[in-house]
Amino acid sequence: MRQARPTALASLLALALCASCAAGLREPSALLSAEESAWLEAHRDELAYAPDPAYAPFEFTDASDGRTKGLAYDYFALVEKKLGIRFRRLRAPSFARILEMAEAGEVSAVNAATATPERSEYLLFTRPFIEVKNVIVTRKSARGVRGAADLAGLRVSMVEGYAVTEYLSERLGDIDRVLASSDLQALLDVAYGVSDAAVLDLATASYLVESEGISNISVSGEVDYPIRLSIGSRKDMPELNSILSKGIAAISPREHVEIVRKWINLENEAALDRREVALALAVGGLGLLAVACLAVAWNVQLKRQIAVRTAHLDEALAYKEALLHELFHRTRNNMQVIISMIDLRVGIMDDTEARRSLGELQGRIRTMAMVEQRMYESNDLSSLDLGRFVIEVVQLLIQLKSVKPDAIRFELDVQALPLVFDLAVPFGLVLYELVDNALTYAFPAGRTGVVRVGLRRLETGSVELVVADDGVGPPPGMDLRNSPCLGMQVAVSLVESQLGGTIEFSGEGGLRCAVRFDDSGYGPRV
Repeated sequence: MRQARPTALASLLALALCASCAAGLREPSALLSAEESAWLEAHRDELAYAPDPAYAPFEFTDASDGRTKGLAYDYFALVEKKLGIRFRRLRAPSFARILEMAEAGEVSAVNAATATPERSEYLLFTRPFIEVKNVIVTRKSARGVRGAADLAGLRVSMVEGYAVTEYLSERLGDIDRVLASSDLQALLDVAYGVSDAAVLDLATASYLVESEGISNISVSGEVDYPIRLSIGSRKDMPELNSILSKGIAAISPREHVEIVRKWINLENEAALDRREVALALAVGGLGLLAVACLAVAWNVQLKRQIAVRTAHLDEALAYKEALLHELFHRTRNNMQVIISMIDLRVGIMDDTEARRSLGELQGRIRTMAMVEQRMYESNDLSSLDLGRFVIEVVQLLIQLKSVKPDAIRFELDVQALPLVFDLAVPFGLVLYELVDNALTYAFPAGRTGVVRVGLRRLETGSVELVVADDGVGPPPGMDLRNSPCLGMQVAVSLVESQLGGTIEFSGEGGLRCAVRFDDSGYGPRV
């Protein structure tokens, strides 16, 4: 588990400890009044909540096992335990969608939320259990961005539905907002030059920069609007707000510290009382003395067995690592040889159409090589971050096609989704063909325009990829499923035969391609 940086987050303990002192030691049975207990019993079936899938380290879906984790999630689970209740878990693709579900009454509680005037129209909030400042993140080469006022005239990525997004939108009308579906997308927007800056909380920024290895961005300033995370509940259920508030108040100072320390590595921890340590050592020492002699003899024999087995395991592991390393490099080198041979052939050809076809083939091979690279870099050899992969494929096409930013602009709205490597290659090739088709046919004769790429997980659990442009669109009556274009034929075939999904086309005001497929049947291999 990766933890947020200590220097950035040590101050969180102060608010966490203040959140409950007087009421924190009461028995669970004494928390609720008779009326509240009766209300709970009558409304248990209505208790539902959708965790935020991408708000690390507060609340997020762990790509390695698919479970919800995080500091705020631990608070919510502890409140459930204190109150003796269990909320039904629903799935939502983004925090913006969670707020829509809350407003529509589809969920009864929203975790890790900051109270705002807009949200207060349909939610009641407990008192905050964590407070952390919002910061401005820019590329390291950027200068002069220290506060919110410096964002004027810049493209700024902010997560849709967040309180700070609402706050800045109301107070700064002269910024060009780029609404992101997650904090990771906002940071990647900055890293890849889609936007000039991103605004998010320091805890999440620190966590993602470290865990994702984003090296070309840094915190350049602060926004005078900290987040204060609470639990929100439906406004038409005031009893639930009172119940949840009592659950928060029942968390003891010790429990607050344990939750915060689980996710935040503090440099200066309080020392234990020396008298308690001495007493514990004295009592424990008597027991240890009684078994010490037997333990010594047993440990000697055990260490010998462990040493032999460890040596065998180390040898086997070293062999497998060497084999994996060799296989990866052979695959990469073979692909590079093929790319180089195509380069040589393209350099001596006069046929423009043949040169173009070979160039497209190169792009497909590079996309496949990109998957192999991500697999080699992964910790579990099971899945890759699909959102980041989409951005990298788009960047590859921008480079191969020599796209000028003032001619064709890209707008990316992608979620950080895990995808097993079994599907990564066909998905990457489908994405490559659809974006390449837009760049090749949508903007003839120097026409300018926008290509939009969207990636999200639907409420049904399926993955949806959308590639759309505002170009000239296909000829009237053209059947794109049976297009004479090889790239479109490849895309349709891969979606249906490899991804087991569907692809839909619509052609008003350009071309929109929507791919949907279900990846739930694929699980981690190791």
